[in-house]
Amino acid sequence: MVNTLSTSIANAAYSNNWFDASLSCKKNLQLIAIRAQRPVELSALGYLPLSLETFKEVMTVTYRVFALIREMIQ
Repeated sequence: MVNTLSTSIANAAYSNNWFDASLSCKKNLQLIAIRAQRPVELSALGYLPLSLETFKEVMTVTYRVFALIREMIQ
């Protein structure tokens, strides 16, 4: 959802009434549009992109380790 919404920021900046705005406002809107070209992505320490698929994989590994430790204790 964050990824989808982040792509609409550039369109929102362009759809603004920028042609009647001051020069500083135009520059700010231009910077917003340029930075919004690349979609936002949540990541863990900049290495691993966070998604539902990543969460499922982490939870699967966590459960396997938990089950292994539980088996070793019993």
